[in-house]
Amino acid sequence: MTLLRDFSPLPIVYTVRTIGQLGRYSLIPSEPIIRLLELGLRNNVEWLDIEACLPENEIKSLCTKVVNQYNHRTKILGSLHTTSSQSESQINDLLDQVNLFGYSDILKVVTGANDESDCYLLHQICQQNKYNKPYIGLCLGTIGATSRVINKRFTPVTHELLSAAAPGQLSVYNLTNERIKRSLIQSKSFYLFGHPISQSVSPAMHTSSYQTLNLPYTYSLNESIDVSTYESIIRSDSFGGASVTIPHKETIGRYIDEVDSTAKTIGAVNTIVKRDDRLIGYNTDWIGIKKPIERLLDDEVDGIAIVIGAGGTARAACYAVNQLNLQLVIYNRSPDKAIELANQFNGKYYDINDIANASIIDPKRIKVIISTIPSKAEFTVPNELLAYKPIVFDVVYKPARTKLLQQALDHHCQIIQGATMLLEQGIQQFELWHQRKAPRNEMKSAVFNGIDE
Repeated sequence: MTLLRDFSPLPIVYTVRTIGQLGRYSLIPSEPIIRLLELGLRNNVEWLDIEACLPENEIKSLCTKVVNQYNHRTKILGSLHTTSSQSESQINDLLDQVNLFGYSDILKVVTGANDESDCYLLHQICQQNKYNKPYIGLCLGTIGATSRVINKRFTPVTHELLSAAAPGQLSVYNLTNERIKRSLIQSKSFYLFGHPISQSVSPAMHTSSYQTLNLPYTYSLNESIDVSTYESIIRSDSFGGASVTIPHKETIGRYIDEVDSTAKTIGAVNTIVKRDDRLIGYNTDWIGIKKPIERLLDDEVDGIAIVIGAGGTARAACYAVNQLNLQLVIYNRSPDKAIELANQFNGKYYDINDIANASIIDPKRIKVIISTIPSKAEFTVPNELLAYKPIVFDVVYKPARTKLLQQALDHHCQIIQGATMLLEQGIQQFELWHQRKAPRNEMKSAVFNGIDE
């Protein structure tokens, strides 16, 4: 499992399938099964598949351990398999069993099927389960393929280069195609709003994700200096979501239904998400700043982060610094905006030359410098700030190596390019829009294509 964690960020569903449940492990005695399940629990798997056919006392003991000893970090998936077609009352009985005395977080029922109608009956009954819990409903065999198409979570799939593990199992590509044909996945349009945006690589990044996952979505630029022109677009039926950049991050909020609490605190929206015909504003910029820094920052570090600039992205940077538990210092050419930011995010404002004065700030405590100003400013910092090799982050991604980053490299500092921020915040956008894991590798390739890492 450690090796699996190293190669994939996806959650693990840990299963020990017994012979009577179409697996290979003997149910009698049950102790070896329980020991294997506890091994998964100790390895902090996200989902533990517990078969409802195990002895009642063993189920209750294991589930109690998940909830109390492991603080329910691992979720419980209750499952049962039968090879015969089931009536409505039989399906309800199976649902009662896989609820595992109330401990299950998700219910899994797998049955046989005589015809396609059995697939629809299974899903109808599962959807109406009296426990109001999410479910996995699958029918076996080629006849049961429809159940895999209409199932909404944890559907077993294969790859074109592999053989199916069971009759009726579909590849991800074919499964998605079938869902598109049945209008279970509908075409949607996503956009980048802002001005100027002609050089943005966001379309390449998001389009690569849709091509990788065979999704019928488009992502395109929509450039306007007037934020009000976007109102009709975001209210259209085909609208799926949008990225928002300068100069609209601080004004787009008036045209949507709700602003997430973090985006409210930051005072800037860079992502619009459509949920049940409601438009919600989020900010993912701060995640794009925090995650790359976190990877380089020493654990339990106590120090200072300097944020340069006072616009929408600077606000996200200040929030990220707060979340990193670093002391915030702000510099901006206009003191008024910087002082306002410092007051809001519990920081301090200094002139850049004062920051370089060791009597005001100990340079040993400077751990991170984040520049949020345009590359055309060709901004650099006093060399004294780089003496103890802080992490230097420039949110600009074109050019890849700004004057500030080159200065940092000359002083042997670790640097973070703006393209890394774009990638991290873009991945978060994808996952907000689509409520599934983003294809990181493909999105990264699209972002860094033509940009030197």
